[in-house]
Amino acid sequence: MKKLIISVATFTCALASFAQTTNANDSITISRYEMQEMLGTLDDILEWQQQDIEEGETSHGSYEEMWGSNYWLTLMAIELRTKLNN
Repeated sequence: MKKLIISVATFTCALASFAQTTNANDSITISRYEMQEMLGTLDDILEWQQQDIEEGETSHGSYEEMWGSNYWLTLMAIELRTKLNN
């Protein structure tokens, strides 16, 4: 759980410190490298959650069942990958 808190805090700080507003429409510009780093962090968090689940420590929800942090983190990763590949 401590890894999760540290990772989410790091992810949030990275997003806040590297994002830049570009116009009055509240757009945000994030470099390809920053997106890849965010995806790497999300993948790490999802892997840690899976390890926790396998060890019986806790449940973080399920992407398939559409609930919990596992679901929302997976959605974020999918959205970032979609934006990165377009």
